[in-house]
Amino acid sequence: MTDVARLFRQRIVAVARGFDGVAYRHQGADRHGCDCLGLVRAVWRELYGFDAEAPPAYGPAWADPSGVETLLNAASRHLQPRPIAAMAAGDVLVFRWRPGLAAKHCGILTADDRMIHAYESAGRVAEGHIADAWRRRIAGVFSFPAPIHCKATTPAEGRGSDRCPPDFSGAPTEGQRAKRAIRPVSEN
Repeated sequence: MTDVARLFRQRIVAVARGFDGVAYRHQGADRHGCDCLGLVRAVWRELYGFDAEAPPAYGPAWADPSGVETLLNAASRHLQPRPIAAMAAGDVLVFRWRPGLAAKHCGILTADDRMIHAYESAGRVAEGHIADAWRRRIAGVFSFPAPIHCKATTPAEGRGSDRCPPDFSGAPTEGQRAKRAIRPVSEN
């Protein structure tokens, strides 16, 4: 893993941990309150400076028998899929409550055996151990896209250096932002 990749993953974890203790709010996506998807969206927004897309309306119930994989499909559009065996701190984990149901929960891995996520029964965003019951429910693992550029630690390092300070901006250029303009998504 390059220095840039390692620092980027550390930044993701630090941003996610900054939400620890934020109140649970269904469909919320900021420090006033968020749900599991809102936590991932808020981290994305802080990393890149814009929203990936406006999500469709969704219910809080995990037992969605529709089979429509709205969460997994959105993750596939904006994040990079990874093998479960290769998951690392900074990755987004998507969970399925049980076979036959759509994946309806997500969190961010903070260490090999820990994640941060928002869930209604806790009433807040919390970091905790990933028990075997959680591991069995992983439906997908995704990485945030690598930073497009970062501010070098010294002017001599310039663009394209393999170093990046912890407070770097991984924001896309205007042209790249236009290609990923916020757009509503359908349920399919």
